[in-house]
Amino acid sequence: MNFKYLILFAVGLFYSWNLSGQTKVTGTIIDGETKEPLPFVTIFTPKSSEGTVSDLEGKFEFIALDSIIQIQYLGYKTIITSIDLTQSAIQIDTTLFLDPDNLLISCPIIISTRTHKIHPSITYLDHKDIQLENETSIAPALNNTPGVFMHSGALNTNRITIRGIGNRNLFGTAKIKAYLDGIPLTNGSGETDLEDIDLSILDAITVYKGPASSIYGAGLGGMIHLQTPDNIGKSGNTLSIKSTSGSFGLSRAALTFSRANENKSIINLNFNNTASDGYRDNNRYRRQAFSGFGKLKINEKESVTMLFNYTFLSARIPSSLDSTDYVDNPEQAAFIWDRARGKESTERMLGGISYTAGIGDHLKQISAIHFNNRETYEKRPFNILDERSRLLDAKTEWILDYNLDGFISKMEFHLGGEIFEESYAWQTYDTNGQGSREEIISDNRENRFYSNLFAQAKFDLDYRATFTAGINRNFTDYEFEDYYETDGDQSGRRRFPVHYSPFFNLGLDLGDLLSLKQELSLSATVSHGFSPPTLEETLTPDGTINRSILPEQGWNYELGVRGSLQKLSYALSFYTMQIKDLLVARRSGFDQFIGLNAGKTSHNGVEVALKYNVKLGAFNIDPFLNYTFSDYTFDQFTEGDNDYSGNDLTGSAPHLLSSGFHLRHKNFHGNLVYRFVDAMPMRDDNSIYSDAYQLLNLKLGYKYKFSKKWELNLFAGVNNVLDEKYASMILINAGSFGFNAPRYYYPGLPRNFYLGLEVSFGK
Repeated sequence: MNFKYLILFAVGLFYSWNLSGQTKVTGTIIDGETKEPLPFVTIFTPKSSEGTVSDLEGKFEFIALDSIIQIQYLGYKTIITSIDLTQSAIQIDTTLFLDPDNLLISCPIIISTRTHKIHPSITYLDHKDIQLENETSIAPALNNTPGVFMHSGALNTNRITIRGIGNRNLFGTAKIKAYLDGIPLTNGSGETDLEDIDLSILDAITVYKGPASSIYGAGLGGMIHLQTPDNIGKSGNTLSIKSTSGSFGLSRAALTFSRANENKSIINLNFNNTASDGYRDNNRYRRQAFSGFGKLKINEKESVTMLFNYTFLSARIPSSLDSTDYVDNPEQAAFIWDRARGKESTERMLGGISYTAGIGDHLKQISAIHFNNRETYEKRPFNILDERSRLLDAKTEWILDYNLDGFISKMEFHLGGEIFEESYAWQTYDTNGQGSREEIISDNRENRFYSNLFAQAKFDLDYRATFTAGINRNFTDYEFEDYYETDGDQSGRRRFPVHYSPFFNLGLDLGDLLSLKQELSLSATVSHGFSPPTLEETLTPDGTINRSILPEQGWNYELGVRGSLQKLSYALSFYTMQIKDLLVARRSGFDQFIGLNAGKTSHNGVEVALKYNVKLGAFNIDPFLNYTFSDYTFDQFTEGDNDYSGNDLTGSAPHLLSSGFHLRHKNFHGNLVYRFVDAMPMRDDNSIYSDAYQLLNLKLGYKYKFSKKWELNLFAGVNNVLDEKYASMILINAGSFGFNAPRYYYPGLPRNFYLGLEVSFGK
């Protein structure tokens, strides 16, 4: 009996000794600006690598084997603290504050994911914003961003506008640059396709409105940067399988695998498939994609980032309807497109690799090279288009920073350059109007080249003010080659004048300057931007070089305020942008356009973003409101004998509103979003306006953890709850041929439903 007690005493002594250096650490982590709980924050002991991540309510719990605790979250200041290991349990309630100097390195661009804290013209959309609806389109996330509007005629037919820029492009997005982790998604003539990129590979989106920087080029409309997940600070394997089914034959599936190895190497693999039969005739859509991206940390100062994406898309084209068909039978496709079984097939590969090296304590160098290859075959009622694009981009950037004592507390300098070269070849073939391919009618190639040189300096003044100045130098060259030559060789070259685009910003931390308890910052920006002409605008209807065409360019003046009051965070922007050499793609035939520099436009606007956090018992409710007021007009716009000066800018709504709330309750989550889009002119003479409309979308979900590794997420939603009849995209200045009425309208989806399930391991 005594021997048994001795064994028990020895075991107890060993166990208590083993626990003497272990402490149970619990707590909650919230955002210092919005007061919202922060999920997926990494909390660990650096020496032992033991730790955990916070849950959806910001709560965490783990056993600490070391007295040093590190708390880190991408874009926020890292906290390192110590605990008393003699205590059995410790509560750590932590507030994380945004760190505008915490840079996320994306090849090749350096994206400061939280610069929007100082610049209200920069909006950061996180994973929660991306997952608002069924994730078939990026439109819901962008349309919740002040100053941004995305027309969506079909999953493969979209047009994005930022502050009125890009609304004159008829069938796609132009004059707005876009990147995927630094890889250009914009071709050499300024046209962008975002619909090829599946949302399942994205973790965040940063939207730059207007010419908001010199480093990213001086795009007149701004820039959209899509960012893949960066699992820095995590280790282990994760696997996620997500499936969604919905109305009109919607089917989505995404399989994602991620592996992280002690902060040294990260790899993510993703396969996704999206299919829909569509609401309208001739509206079938199929897309498959595979992506792989990763980061290798060679040592403390060197890292390599890689990304590859392959997409295959096959989609039919219902096209637009006239007013009668839009009202009486919106399910039908345009007659000529339905008869020809109009469709497009696209195969796209893009990828890139970047190398980052720290040189000493103050200098960093980033070099990157990217490619983007695209082949499209489009069957149309008037001809068949076969096109191929080969794009190569190389960029290098040097970053020098110093911390100082005195009035200037920190200096940061960026210097670099980018070379972009694209070979775009296209042939058109005659058709009998029913989609059959006949003899070739054109054979062309255009080589596009541009170079950007940029320099930017940022000065932190006594921690209360930041002054940034930069300049971008752009040279653009188009070379057109005609291989058909039935009417003589139309080949030629068009070199545009060199453009210098400066950028100035002054940010003041008034909260610190005035010793306020709440955050309050003021930002003033003066910037210049330009946009090159699209392909249609560089050529005349007979295929010759349009030598009179000039890029659009203009100045942007902006004043922004950002701050917080208790649990309310707000951002306001007041801007005016004056554009000259306005580019107009005027239809001159059934499939012919000519570019014109038609005059000047004035873009005046106000953008408001409000977020609030309230806790009602066990419920966390995050109401939000985003509002855009636009006063866009033609200052000077003449075309032939027509004078449109003083008219409202075509295709722009004066009022846009998006409001709603996110809801969290233990395992339950959801959101309700209300969106209002005002009437907008559809012709330059303002003789016809679209109808204003409102949408209400609802999504609810339930998450359940089977264990520390396994998690289930069941969700369902209803889009267009009120079953509103609306045009999700309009075709401005639609032409009329023969006795046919102009076709302005792309009908939006009626009330539709979806149901999804996600199973994750290792999150």
